Amino acid sequence: MAFFNEASVHELKVSCEGDWTCSSDSEWVTAERSKNGDSIIISVSENSSADYRMAIVALYMNDFKIYSIEIFQDPSVASPMTDVLIFSPDAYSRTVNVSANCSWTCSSDSDWVSAVKNSDGESMTVSV
Repeated sequence: MAFFNEASVHELKVSCEGDWTCSSDSEWVTAERSKNGDSIIISVSENSSADYRMAIVALYMNDFKIYSIEIFQDPSVASPMTDVLIFSPDAYSRTVNVSANCSWTCSSDSDWVSAVKNSDGESMTVSV
């Protein structure tokens, strides 16, 4: 997972038969099991340095590592502002303004969603 330099918290669902635990190998990333036990909460602290850094969050079952998640912070990469776009069942488009101090592109990983950078260079159109 690639993270940007700001502090953030992420919840990942875990599907595992049996009891599991988790841990991080770094002080700037914490990992804990959610209260209901069906997800892992990963907290990443701000990277105020100009250094690239990496950590590993591991999931264990019976003291055996069953899964590893690599966490990266790269200060040379621009930080995105993410929003949730909610569409009705009818297909249509929305324009999203983009404020960036670097060049940027957009794309979709689904065949039913398209993301196109607009000619103004300051917005994109998301269509479903």
